[in-house]
Amino acid sequence: MAAGNSVNDEIREQHQKLKDRPFKEKLSYFIDYYKVHVIVTILVLLLGGNLIYTIVTQKDIALYTICINSLPSNNIDTYISEFETFAEINTEDFEVNIEPAFSLDLDGGDMYSIANVQKMIAMISAMELDSVFTDQELLEYYGKEASYADLSTILPEEILEEYSDSLYYMDVPDDGKGEIPIGIDVSSSAKLQEMNLYPGVSPVYYAIVSNSQRTDTAVEFLNYLFQ
Repeated sequence: MAAGNSVNDEIREQHQKLKDRPFKEKLSYFIDYYKVHVIVTILVLLLGGNLIYTIVTQKDIALYTICINSLPSNNIDTYISEFETFAEINTEDFEVNIEPAFSLDLDGGDMYSIANVQKMIAMISAMELDSVFTDQELLEYYGKEASYADLSTILPEEILEEYSDSLYYMDVPDDGKGEIPIGIDVSSSAKLQEMNLYPGVSPVYYAIVSNSQRTDTAVEFLNYLFQ
């Protein structure tokens, strides 16, 4: 840029030089001079458009369940779709999220184990998580933190009676209730066996998170397992 010229003066000067030049030369100049600005503008538009699309199309959660220390599943979407039909969930506005192979190791010191322990705590604190599949050790561990609901206050009486031998009772500290059912063994469920998440594992407990805002759907998922 010539000394004493402003940016606008420089732009006008360059335009004047190109005024009578061939189109190809003008195009080449434009690409060389403005390519960074164009790329940045395109990226901003793409990112902005993607953000708007995500916000507009994002669905509310009907149920969020994690399967702690289960096997991975390649066909979990099939069962999610089947449950959505079973529970008559409006899939235009709501979605079900079942996360298999959620690895938790209370004795693990690796970053992955630590991250998942923190993730579960964060999901419960944010009232995002509704229910879990878990073994007895982790059921008791989080039960001591009052993380799981008293099933006697949530499940219908007929389910409590029919599966009374499958309920896991625990005296949760500081709740003053004595022993309450916080989990139900679902390892005998034909549907769970069909999912092949816990092959040969027994017991496998299903527990509903104490601060879940979608307990009706969490109970409906239990009905789906034992249909």
